[in-house]
Amino acid sequence: MEDARLGSHLPRTQLEQLLHTRHYSALRQMDGNEAWLTGQIKVELNSRRDALVELADEARALGQR
Repeated sequence: MEDARLGSHLPRTQLEQLLHTRHYSALRQMDGNEAWLTGQIKVELNSRRDALVELADEARALGQR
C-alpha cells in the first residue's frame, strides 16, 4: 500500500533505484551460507531506512512550502 502511494509521486525507475541497490542485488545472489550475511543485510536495511527517511523529510519540507 505504501509503495503504491509512493509510486504515484516518483517515477518507477527512481523508486526501483531507491529500493533495489547494487548491495541489494549482491545480497540476493548469495546462497545464505555466508557467515557475514546477517550483518550485511542489517547494513542494507539501515541504508534503505535512512534513504527513505531522507525522502520523507524532503516530502514534508515540500509540503510545508
